[in-house]
Amino acid sequence: MTDSEYYDGIAEQHQAEVMIIHLVLMQCRSGLPHLCLDDAERIIRDAKPRLAILTHFGMTVWRAHPWELAADLTQKLGTEVKAARDGMVLEI
Repeated sequence: MTDSEYYDGIAEQHQAEVMIIHLVLMQCRSGLPHLCLDDAERIIRDAKPRLAILTHFGMTVWRAHPWELAADLTQKLGTEVKAARDGMVLEI
């Protein structure tokens, strides 16, 4: 899921066993066509993937330590969520 603002039906439209989500913003900002952490959480909750990978971090996300955000989402949602990093390899 590339740069997009949240819209009704986005989770269903992009539903997959493994989802890659661009997480640019920590806080949602009206008028910016980017997903925020709350949007990513809602998408993962609604789509119920086996694995969600967060990537394409904006500076506010990076400063909040995306690997910790991913761990928090995993705990909260019961879905495995990982923060991508350069050179990361996953077997799926």
